[in-house]
Amino acid sequence: MTKHLNKADKTLVLAAALFIFFLALNIEFKGNMLADFLLFVSEAALVGGIADWFAVTALFKKPLGFPYHTALLPKKRKELTDATIIMVEQEFFSRKKIIYHLKNFEVFSFMISFLKSDNIREEILNLIVSNLNELKYSGKDNIIESFKAELPKIILKFLSNLRKSGEDRELLKKCVIYLKAKVETDEFREVIYNAFKNFEAKKVEDELNFLLNIAAKSFGVVDFDEGTNIFQEKFAKFFEDAEKNAKAQDDILALLHKKANEFLTSEENFDARNEWINEIFTALSAEKNIENILRNLSENDFKITLKDEYSKMINLIENDGHIHNIFEHLIYDVIARSALYAQGKTGEIVTDAISALTDEELNRIVYEKVEDDLLWIRMNGSIVGAIVGAVMKIIIILI
Repeated sequence: MTKHLNKADKTLVLAAALFIFFLALNIEFKGNMLADFLLFVSEAALVGGIADWFAVTALFKKPLGFPYHTALLPKKRKELTDATIIMVEQEFFSRKKIIYHLKNFEVFSFMISFLKSDNIREEILNLIVSNLNELKYSGKDNIIESFKAELPKIILKFLSNLRKSGEDRELLKKCVIYLKAKVETDEFREVIYNAFKNFEAKKVEDELNFLLNIAAKSFGVVDFDEGTNIFQEKFAKFFEDAEKNAKAQDDILALLHKKANEFLTSEENFDARNEWINEIFTALSAEKNIENILRNLSENDFKITLKDEYSKMINLIENDGHIHNIFEHLIYDVIARSALYAQGKTGEIVTDAISALTDEELNRIVYEKVEDDLLWIRMNGSIVGAIVGAVMKIIIILI
């Protein structure tokens, strides 16, 4: 893909020069066995070199304008895009990788700041107080167990209120701005770079042909720096669009609300749901605290005391390692469930990134990574051609 003569071009030029020289020598010394032998060998070297030049060039463009089965990489752009989408999904969108990236982005700290805000705290406390008061005068024997059973509904009511008030959209915007700043950092650039390297290290399936072998490895890994820059820019652009585009925000919020609703209501998640509710109550000693509050305080004092308990709870979540891990796991699990269903956006980012490249840029990105190997393929054509030519000529002479 470079304009200057590389070592394979020089080898081919040398083979052509030797062919012309030995052709002239053969004409001058007609019938001379050595001149005839050297001409045969140089001819085989030239043919081998030209054939391999044609084959390698045909991967990227049409050599000498030849239209059939040439310019394979630009024609296989879709296959390249599909291979890259698979790479990005494997390296970024497995459940394990999503949680890893969320931790790197410190999303949990962002969510804690959200829960600390006055209006959110007031909304949560009002819902809890209302529900506990209803249970207190309901005549039910075990208020705590009833409250646990009602907790998913309380959370859904809270999420519904956020949606009606538009606070979920404001939260999303803040989160998107926060994430955009994160993906523009050198740390995230290193995450992308390492993901490309990890993908390169994986074995390419045997049934992929030579082109897709190069292509699948290339854009996931090829020019590491350039590939990393392209994807970092596209991730940043995705978050920028999510910050400004109301339709994109609606889609993200609808997905998050849908997955939260599924987790909090479906029978399939019943055991997991009860497990984390019980873990939360045990870690926070919530059962004992709620019982004492309900038993000993009037309704007016109840909310004041509960507000103090809420502040203590947030402090425990931040500073107590065990409780911190429980809540962190819960938040990351819900976000990861949503992100796994958002893999379609990965395809859009990758397709946009590759579609924006001209054929020349696409060829250059792939070629620069495998240039040395391709040059040696071409040089080997001349070298092996010369050796085979020499062997064949010797056999002809001996026969």
